[in-house]
Amino acid sequence: MTLRNSLLRLGSANAVMLVSQIVTMLALGVVMRGPDLGLFLLCQSIAQTFSAVATLRFDSALPAARSRVELGALLVCAGAATLMSSALVFLLALGARGLDLFELDTVPIAGIVMTALLTLIVAAGQVGRYFQIRFKAIVRIERGTYIRAGLVAMLRGVLIALLVSHASGFVYAHQGMLLLTCELLIGAGFALSVAPRIPGGWIARRRRFHALRSAVKRNWKFPTLEAPSTLVNSIAVNAPIYLVTHFFGIAATASFGLAYRAMAVPVGQLALALTEALQAHYAELLRNRRVDAFAHLFRRSSLLIGLLGLVGCVAAYFLIEPAVTAVAGEKLREFARICVVIAPWVAMIVLINTNSRLVPLLHAQELKLVYDFTSISAIAVIFAIQTHYRLDLIEFVQILTASQLVTYSIYWLLLNHAVNRTVMRHAGRSPMTVTR
Repeated sequence: MTLRNSLLRLGSANAVMLVSQIVTMLALGVVMRGPDLGLFLLCQSIAQTFSAVATLRFDSALPAARSRVELGALLVCAGAATLMSSALVFLLALGARGLDLFELDTVPIAGIVMTALLTLIVAAGQVGRYFQIRFKAIVRIERGTYIRAGLVAMLRGVLIALLVSHASGFVYAHQGMLLLTCELLIGAGFALSVAPRIPGGWIARRRRFHALRSAVKRNWKFPTLEAPSTLVNSIAVNAPIYLVTHFFGIAATASFGLAYRAMAVPVGQLALALTEALQAHYAELLRNRRVDAFAHLFRRSSLLIGLLGLVGCVAAYFLIEPAVTAVAGEKLREFARICVVIAPWVAMIVLINTNSRLVPLLHAQELKLVYDFTSISAIAVIFAIQTHYRLDLIEFVQILTASQLVTYSIYWLLLNHAVNRTVMRHAGRSPMTVTR
């Protein structure tokens, strides 16, 4: 399958997914109580934070596996790490609940259990996605994305219908937990649709320990450098929801979290889906040592995405607030204003996510640590500013957006540096570290 066809197929599937996510989240914002929606978004943020690193990043090493033996070993490592990480998430969330951090005392024990399970399921989906990339099985990822979009529309649609009709007092009383249950089923449907299989007879039983040790030794950068870096980055990405909950309460989490999840997250997922097609093409160019074409593709795609992002920001400024208030009324006006404020932030998310997998391809994990340090530092500065000045919610989101624009710009410059370094190494005929 050509790069253009891959982009079109994955782009179409994720566009359907994007529409499904946005429409259902907006409808939920209208019919759900603020605290219940805030509870769901808080639990989802915790799961998203830790699922990104639950596999210790052995999943991102799957496309680089040199053989079926190494592939099987990496799958075992990723699976074991995911199980242990999910158990750790349960313990950490339970401890934070006992300490009344981020208003987790409003989350029942069942919600904590479901958060840990959601972490497990989302991480399993990531493993399956990378496994399919390894074999260029774009059709499997495409089908899984359509299944996910269908489940989002169906399950959330049923919950919305029950809430609107007031058919059940139980549903109205437990709407936050029921939405979390829907998210579990949605994640499970996608994970099953892209589920990997350890190759049959992948290695003789007496040599399995040797294969595991060899796989860990060859891919040591993933658990030791990329995993901590990804955790820091994931905390920074989800920190805005934690900060809003801390400073403004669980009800404000609904307004901000709705805007963030309805815009930034689906668009970011769309960008990641597009980079799945780009990643295979990037890897092929590097294997063939066509580094000039590699650098040209990186810069051309960045320019195109940047221009599209600029157009999107202008459209958001003029269209979002009138459109949302016309359809949903005054209840979502604050949500609409937040969407307008974070539009430049969303544009930068697309730019960075589309090219973020260059880091493992170029083995440039050490450069990303610079971005991670900058990102966490920005969050600390924002915390200090809000503690001192006590800004209102919109002003706080404006500061958040400005900090994200700065940190993502630094990230892109680091990616550009990694690409330039690769080109210079090739020009000097020095050994080049390239993931196959």
